[in-house]
Amino acid sequence: MGLLALVFMMLFLAIGLGAQGWWHHRRYGYNVLGGLWRKPGTKEWYIGECFGTGALAIAVAAVLDTTGTLASLSVLRSTALEATGIVIAVGGFVAAEWAVMTMAETWRLRVDTSEQVRLVTSGPFALVRNPVYTGMIATMFGISLMVANLVAILGWITLVVGLEFQVRLLEEPYLRWLHDNDFDNYASRVGRFVPGLGRARAHNLIRRTWRRF
Repeated sequence: MGLLALVFMMLFLAIGLGAQGWWHHRRYGYNVLGGLWRKPGTKEWYIGECFGTGALAIAVAAVLDTTGTLASLSVLRSTALEATGIVIAVGGFVAAEWAVMTMAETWRLRVDTSEQVRLVTSGPFALVRNPVYTGMIATMFGISLMVANLVAILGWITLVVGLEFQVRLLEEPYLRWLHDNDFDNYASRVGRFVPGLGRARAHNLIRRTWRRF
């Protein structure tokens, strides 16, 4: 199952970043993959390293499983969970791609304060504020279930923490600064990663965070 998990990760990476990034550049003229580079030592860099390390750990976990170096945890070792992991991984990837297509020209991999992007609230964004990340979290959770060893679980937790920081400290403060009341109203209605959960309330705290950005 570790080999299949590796194939999934490479396929999702090739389609979700490679092919999608190429199409985005061809359609909108913006090199979204340039957002993968972040200046070392900045807040963006540390956050990127966090969720990047998590994703890498899941890939390493799949390699360890494939080579028989590290077995899956006994409590998670079952065909049913492996099959569930496949379904969640595929479903999460499809959801993330739907969200990216809905974002159209606004899709970015990092915050650029020189840009004035529109606020997207339709499609999957009517359900959660960050559906691309929700899909990514689900995809990596499914792959982690396929491997089900300690490295995969710790990697998934690290990835989720990194994405939480990305949204809370970078993206949402920027969107609130850019769209002000429109974002406040949107965030008060729609959950952050899960429908109904994480609806924004501490507006002043986020504004103070943005001023320190």
